[in-house]
Amino acid sequence: MKHQQRSSLVLKYGFLIVLSVVFLFPFAWMIATSLKTDTEVLSNPTAFFPAVPQWGNYPAVIASLNFWLETLNTLIMALSVTLGQILLAALAGYAFARLPFFGRDVLFLLILATLIIPFEILFVPLYLMSSPCPRTWMKRPGSTALATTASSGR
Repeated sequence: MKHQQRSSLVLKYGFLIVLSVVFLFPFAWMIATSLKTDTEVLSNPTAFFPAVPQWGNYPAVIASLNFWLETLNTLIMALSVTLGQILLAALAGYAFARLPFFGRDVLFLLILATLIIPFEILFVPLYLMSSPCPRTWMKRPGSTALATTASSGR
């Protein structure tokens, strides 16, 4: 290997290592902070390592927040929205690719135009649409349907 190729490879790997440290540092900070006491977090927030790691913080959170039920709810929501998106996208893609119908090109352009709308703009309208709904409707089926249609194309 030539000297120029070797130095180029060292620079590439050095850049990747520095970039990975930059991206992984917040996760390490989050884990280190989760092992601190409340007073330790508030008194000296810049200290990276806790004086005495508080491993009991994790079981306390799991017990107090009904963690496993919330995790199951998140898993069900994520899987159902993902599968719903795949199903709707496959059906729409097949219709646009294989079925000739009136206004197909205009409708396709409208769907593509919605992709340039940032999702942050849709937060308030989605909240206003879902807030008058009864709480019983906003359980899993209703919120899954809302999330599936709201996240189309994203």
